[in-house]
Amino acid sequence: MFSLPSHAPEVPASTRPGTIPAPTGGINSILSLAKMKPDVVFLDQAPGEARVPCAQALKGHARFIVAHDLEADEPGGGGNYRWRDLDGVFKYQSVMKRMRPWTGVYSDVEECKVEAVDA
Repeated sequence: MFSLPSHAPEVPASTRPGTIPAPTGGINSILSLAKMKPDVVFLDQAPGEARVPCAQALKGHARFIVAHDLEADEPGGGGNYRWRDLDGVFKYQSVMKRMRPWTGVYSDVEECKVEAVDA
C-alpha cells in the first residue's frame, strides 16, 4: 500500500502531476473522463452502486480500472454493488482478497495480477 508519510502535507489533487480531479456530475462526467483516455481510474465513489456502471462506461477508454470494496456483495459486506455484473466483461480481471477491502483491477489492454504484487 502506498501512502504519504504522516509528516507530509496533503497536496491538492489538482496540483499532483498526472492527476485528474474526480468527476462529480454523475455518469456524464465519467463519460467526459473517458474521452481523456486515462491510464488508471480508481473507482471509490458514493454511492457504491454507481461503480459498476462507471466501470462499464470506462471500458475501452482506460488502461486500468481499479475498483474498491469488491467484498461489498459478499455476506456481511454491507452493499449491493453488483460486481459480478463485470465478470467476463473485461479481458483481464484480478482481485486482491488477502485483506479487506478487496481491490480489483479490470482491463482490456494489459493484465495486472494484484495478488502477485501483494506479496
